[in-house]
Amino acid sequence: MSNNVIVFWQSLPTRNTIITIVAFATLATAFVFFLIGINRATDPNPNREANLARLAAEQREDVIPQYDANNTAIVTLREGQKSGAVILKEVTWFDEVKIDLLQTSPTTGGPNLVPSVLRAGDEVGSCEYHEIRLLNFTADTATFRFVAGGFCGGYCWHMYQPETYDDYVASLSTS
Repeated sequence: MSNNVIVFWQSLPTRNTIITIVAFATLATAFVFFLIGINRATDPNPNREANLARLAAEQREDVIPQYDANNTAIVTLREGQKSGAVILKEVTWFDEVKIDLLQTSPTTGGPNLVPSVLRAGDEVGSCEYHEIRLLNFTADTATFRFVAGGFCGGYCWHMYQPETYDDYVASLSTS
């Protein structure tokens, strides 16, 4: 019995072996993070985020909200679908729903793509909507309630539409 214990004890790695393995693992991890940083720093497209937001804003709506008399619409989306300002990215195993939310930037008038993580009952804000609330979700779908009629706070995308902008400028010039 004691010979088996001695053989087992001798087969365990030594302290120096464990230190060497940990050191190499740390160096390998640092090297990988270094390469990721170099790749991002030398990115040939520094406007990638702006381009993604623009493409997301131009993506057609897969589910068009049907509003009732109270300006409320209930929409169920599958992963990758867009409706209104919401693009459903993923339903996780941790009872969370990952979305990309299109928000209008007050300074540029262009879209911002804001990643958000929601749980059932959570609400997110967008310029064009008074409320966007996650009602419930399943393994591959999520149901949202959209309430139209948000307030943009002065500068908003609809002010730059020609028919609205001309009326806005005319009302300012007469006052």
